[in-house]
Amino acid sequence: GDVYKRQYQRRVHGDLRYWNMDFKKVNEELAKFVIKVAHSGKWHVIEIAGKCLEFIQSQQAELYKVKDKAAEVKVMREELGKAFTCIDELEKITACVKYVAWPIESDVKQYFVPQMFHLINANELWEEIGHAIDGKTLMTVASDTSMMSKIHQSLYDFEYIKKGMEDKICLWKRAFPRFFLLSHEKIFDVMEDFPKMEAISTLFSVKSLKMLNEKEICGFVSNTGEELRLIHPVCTKECPCLALKKLEESMRETVKEEIMCALKTRALKKEWYLKNLRQAIAVSLWVEWTRNVEEALKGKDPVTGFANCLELYNNELKIVIKLIQEVTDPEEVMKMKYITMILYNFVRMIEQLIKEKVKTEYDAAWLNTLKFYWKNNTILVKCGDSIVEYGYEFNSVDLPLVYMPESIGTSFPFIMSSIKHQIIAGIAGPAGTGKTEMCRELATLLGKPYVILNISDSVSVEFIENFTRAVSYMGGFLILDELNRLNSEKKWFEHYYKLMELREAGCCELVEEGKSIPLGKNFNLIATLNPGYMGRTTFPNVETVPVTVLPILPLCEATFLSDGFINGKTLGSKMCACFTELKNKLSKAHHYDFGVRVHKRIITLVKLLVNKYNLPEEVALSQAFYITVWTHLEKGDVKLFEDVMKATFGEKVAPLELNLGLFKVLAESGKKLPEKLVYQLVYVYEMMRASFSPLLLAPDEKILSVLTEAIAKLYPTEVPTVHVIDISLPTAEVFGKFEDAGYVSGSFDKTLMSLDGTKENWLVLTKTVSAAKTENLNTLIDVGRKYCSLAGTMKTINEKTKIIFVATDIEKASPAFVSRTAPFKFEQESQQPIYLFL
Repeated sequence: GDVYKRQYQRRVHGDLRYWNMDFKKVNEELAKFVIKVAHSGKWHVIEIAGKCLEFIQSQQAELYKVKDKAAEVKVMREELGKAFTCIDELEKITACVKYVAWPIESDVKQYFVPQMFHLINANELWEEIGHAIDGKTLMTVASDTSMMSKIHQSLYDFEYIKKGMEDKICLWKRAFPRFFLLSHEKIFDVMEDFPKMEAISTLFSVKSLKMLNEKEICGFVSNTGEELRLIHPVCTKECPCLALKKLEESMRETVKEEIMCALKTRALKKEWYLKNLRQAIAVSLWVEWTRNVEEALKGKDPVTGFANCLELYNNELKIVIKLIQEVTDPEEVMKMKYITMILYNFVRMIEQLIKEKVKTEYDAAWLNTLKFYWKNNTILVKCGDSIVEYGYEFNSVDLPLVYMPESIGTSFPFIMSSIKHQIIAGIAGPAGTGKTEMCRELATLLGKPYVILNISDSVSVEFIENFTRAVSYMGGFLILDELNRLNSEKKWFEHYYKLMELREAGCCELVEEGKSIPLGKNFNLIATLNPGYMGRTTFPNVETVPVTVLPILPLCEATFLSDGFINGKTLGSKMCACFTELKNKLSKAHHYDFGVRVHKRIITLVKLLVNKYNLPEEVALSQAFYITVWTHLEKGDVKLFEDVMKATFGEKVAPLELNLGLFKVLAESGKKLPEKLVYQLVYVYEMMRASFSPLLLAPDEKILSVLTEAIAKLYPTEVPTVHVIDISLPTAEVFGKFEDAGYVSGSFDKTLMSLDGTKENWLVLTKTVSAAKTENLNTLIDVGRKYCSLAGTMKTINEKTKIIFVATDIEKASPAFVSRTAPFKFEQESQQPIYLFL
């Protein structure tokens, strides 16, 4: 009775004061008894589901035969109806059992004491049912009143158990709304394993936790390797929901303290850069930059003031580039690269202010620039007519975005204004123009949490609404990537307008089905839209602003400089000039890409070739073009490509035999492979080692067998396990689907979630490469390498897992997908020796 009373109080009042009373005071012995029964192995839920399914499958075919002949043999419709009712109830029981099976077999059973008693009854009842249905037909069972009564009672028990568990999960979500980001199975994992790292990494941007006497979380290590000590350690012995809530608050307080410390100790010294948190350094630099520019504007001669600011930040940029070459610790190198990008952005923005002849602080160009102010121990961010308080959400972004004043001068003020006026902000532009990155960058600059959702027609209503609830509570950004992939008639689209209306009306909570969910301040929705998706519906209620094509040159210069290249500006200019020539002279093949991502890919390869093969910088740049462009050219474009390369890098330029060992093994393999094919296979391997995802334009995956054989000879410890998935199958079979019983994983989900991260894995996706099949994979092949299933389960893969696409035709692939992959086109005559050998 006390158990039900406490459950009722928690359910009605949502009050966590009653949390521990079940176990510690009121019914400690009761809980012990149930847990004892659980550990004694009395749970037969898996067997129950198996019996249901086996019985249905063995009888259903015969029953349908009877149904088909019913009109002829005059079988009683009433008896047939009873049989199908029996099937329906057995299927519902199976669905319930699947839902409750995993929690019951894990350590989270302690949270479901009342439900366990019902399960004891259901188990005992099913021992009777199991014996009774053995050897009988559905018609016989359905006609047995006593048996159907027991099945009815069993269904009631299981449905009660399922509902009780759902109520408990709902309580957990209201206590810690970030749980809305997770599937039920993942929530069970967190509750069972807390405070293990696997339970935390899905909720916060942390790599590992620092524990004190195994009782307190005293700090953590970020995904980028930074260590941070919490100012308020968190006890792990209390309820996981409360502990996670305290951890969230402690992380924000710690970030705020770090920022205040960095602001007070600001100095142009190596020690200041290395000892402070990356996030704190960024905020400090922004506050100082805002102050310096405003002082220049308020002075007698703004032109001279801008010139002084420009000299100041150019000098600091040189100091930081020099530090990149001095430091050896990987985390310190990344921090210096991060600072380099910020300083380069400052120089670019000052140059833009000079170009636009800004003379007062009231000029539009300055008003629309992002500005940071430090007032009364609070950071305020101003842009346009909007002011937002900094959120202090911990983030561990590798590198900031290179700012394009042409774009951020309109996009940032527009998004900031949408926060103020509570409207959905739309950022429109072609693939590769940095729409998503711009939204991510602004969220990071504001210290706000954000969630990026790849939108598709296969996304469920519940999935979207759960993410909306989580982000609305956190007061962050929900970024709906490629929103125009779906039809505007989707029911859940109305859900967003409802939230916006509530925020505009000043409501602090959302009430649905009698349950309240808090709404955070400045919660906002941002949608990116790609006009490349033809035939998609426009959204009249989404205000949009266009994103201009990114100026590539500044991006290349900044990236080369942040990688420690002294001649970064020269390399950037040469690379952009070469790309411009190629874009103008080559044909317009569907798989050709000259956007931002391919430029970044070349820069990454240049760094790899310089460090790994000791190539001179310009030689490495030319080889990066061969790896990235030459390997997927149409026949008619090869001569044009070679002419451009000779004009840019000299007459002697040619593809080099990189990785001589692998090149030799392939060339002498006995398959008499054409020379270009050998180069291509070596370059495929180098691309994968650089963490890029190759897109092989070939009939099937057999072409990879030659490469795996060569790797086995040369690198026996690096032989990959190849997992081939046919993505031409129905989307539900590949990526999963929702049924009455819950989410059913697809072949891709199952394979990805089961990979051993300590071993080399090649995940080969073959056949159809269409927008509908690949739109959910964009985040997986991006830098973050994170996959989000339709059920909300998140998984980040490491560098040992390579994603490879094999397709004969990519005409239906989206531009966003093609730009994220590294295409390789294999000529038909080049493949013949492989197939003859196989």
